[in-house]
Amino acid sequence: MTTSKTLFISFLTVFFSLLSPPEIEAVRPLFAPIATVAGDESQPGFRDGSFDTAFFNVPLGLAVSNDGTRLFVADSGNHRIRIIHLDQNNEVTTLAGQDRAGKLDGPVTVAQFNDPRGVLCLPDDRLVVNDFGNKLLRLVYLKAGTVTTFAGGSPKPAAATSPSATATPSDLPKEQVSMDGVVAMAFMARANSIFFTQPDSGTLKALDLGTGLVSVVLNNNTQIPHPSALWCQGSTLYLADRDLPAVFRMDWKGKAPVTLLPAGTPLDKVLALCTSDNILYGRLASKGFPAERFITDRRYTQFSDPSNQPVTFRNGWGDTLPADKYFKDAVQSNAPFAPWMGFIPDPSDKRKFFVSESESHMIISYRDLFQTRDYNSNGVFAPEYPAPKPKNTYRIFIVGDSRSVEAQPFPFPSERHPLTHPPDTPEWSQNLILAPSIERELNFQAALEDVPWNYEVLTFGKHSDFFLWPTYELPEAVQRNDVDLVIIFSPNMDGMAYERYFDHPLTSDGIPKFPPDMEYLMKPPLDRIPDGLPRKFYDYCKAHHLVNVVGNNLVFDGSVMTIPEIHDWILEFYGRPWDVLNRKLAGMKTSSGKPPRLLILFTYTGREGSQKYWPAFREEVANKYHVPYLDIGPVMNALHLSYYPLTGDDTHLNPDGCVFFGKLLAHELAKEKLIPWKEEPGKKNQ
Repeated sequence: MTTSKTLFISFLTVFFSLLSPPEIEAVRPLFAPIATVAGDESQPGFRDGSFDTAFFNVPLGLAVSNDGTRLFVADSGNHRIRIIHLDQNNEVTTLAGQDRAGKLDGPVTVAQFNDPRGVLCLPDDRLVVNDFGNKLLRLVYLKAGTVTTFAGGSPKPAAATSPSATATPSDLPKEQVSMDGVVAMAFMARANSIFFTQPDSGTLKALDLGTGLVSVVLNNNTQIPHPSALWCQGSTLYLADRDLPAVFRMDWKGKAPVTLLPAGTPLDKVLALCTSDNILYGRLASKGFPAERFITDRRYTQFSDPSNQPVTFRNGWGDTLPADKYFKDAVQSNAPFAPWMGFIPDPSDKRKFFVSESESHMIISYRDLFQTRDYNSNGVFAPEYPAPKPKNTYRIFIVGDSRSVEAQPFPFPSERHPLTHPPDTPEWSQNLILAPSIERELNFQAALEDVPWNYEVLTFGKHSDFFLWPTYELPEAVQRNDVDLVIIFSPNMDGMAYERYFDHPLTSDGIPKFPPDMEYLMKPPLDRIPDGLPRKFYDYCKAHHLVNVVGNNLVFDGSVMTIPEIHDWILEFYGRPWDVLNRKLAGMKTSSGKPPRLLILFTYTGREGSQKYWPAFREEVANKYHVPYLDIGPVMNALHLSYYPLTGDDTHLNPDGCVFFGKLLAHELAKEKLIPWKEEPGKKNQ
């Protein structure tokens, strides 16, 4: 199974001369939450070739081959079936069809179609085509390279046929069943049948591949009078009505009576359905509001309804927005081919989808990174990423305090950033800025240089004792999220960290325990002086009048940081937690078989950074404990004077600062070889 590669289209990256961009060897599709798979929206047309030069003409139905390497496209305006080769940088070729409408079976090189609108993969390398203009289902044998007529014809009375012993009075041979107006098709392996909807006649039918007979499953049902969108998962069929905002599920039990159960209450009519990661998704008819998700798995407890009823969540492809505030006047899609929209999951990546944009003549990919109220189900302050990484993906944690969890008010719909609050947030929502900025730039530059990696950047931030909590909480989160690189982002000195050794009990590793022990804090301060380095440090400070007892605390003079005689002790106080964390990570293995790596990162984030900022000390600590260190402060603020244009409140980056910082960090990570770049996945990073 392969990872689909895509070109990001929703954000324009600005080139800065100071980045000294490397020579561009090639352009490959980019991995991003919203992206182009293939096609050029400038004009309809027909042209095979690279993903960024190929032309389509009203692409509609989509299907992925069983091995995940090929995306089949019903290119209706060109009367052809096209292939996007997902394992070959999305190269586009033509499978079958000619430059004019027709009906001709035979080799794929001469076969003709008339307005094909749907494709469906079957086992044994077979492809069913909804040849809409010919009112037929056609069958493409991919190995043999031939096209035949599979189903469709003039209906005849059941009494005039000679059905098999297994047929019911309503069953007809597939050659005698009209395929006029077929909208959606779905294959159910357990039934060995193709199900298809014909909303004009109000029917859902099943074509048994074993007997070749077609039976009527639903006909003029009052709950769903015009079944249209259709999806199969296991033995369950999901259905949506063409004219009503209604989604139902049906458990297939052969010839048993059909029972329809509600599967969700959509905001609008649903054009297409599919499932991914045990979530049902519906593509809506409203522009600006691409989809909804209907939770079908109780794992997502933060979305569960106590009544165990289906729960609907609106989804703007990475954004979660209050529908009643932003979409009261949603414009209905007037695209004539809307019900035939291709909308299928990418089998290589959970909650990622291929969508045909017929009006733009492109194939798009979307990734649903929906945001929880706070931490997601994997314990990360980030969108709800699937825990399993896609193939050839390098995952990064940005770990820090509020500076790493940079969020800004974002009072209007966006396809660029995930939001940090669910739909019940009043008036406005916030969106994460820093991690998406880094991820976007890494993938953009990787695409330009034909780097074979995709990059995911997640945020793991807390408003807590930043000197200690990462050592205790990061290892489990890193293991759970299969993280390859942990970046500790600490812009300024973390207070007087040596004080923690006198108000926390110490572990066997010689570092303060976390979280604090409140009972321990009630002890007299002189009883809280551990043996070893803390005792030596205290005795020296007492002898030189550098410490006092104030209330129940020991208060050290700030000048201890500048005394050469105890400089090494200060380094050890600061470095021990990093050392313990680094050793914990070194003892773990990611899905690639390699241990996660640790990087200490520093930079300015405020105008007063030059007074508070001690990069030389931090670098010395990192070197002492053999932890990689990166300081991009000199690059970010070359003059070391004012950082005013990119700060918000003297301590945090503003949105422009986050974007600028993201570009610089992405560049430095690649330049300093702190992430895999040119080497092939699976090979050792040089």
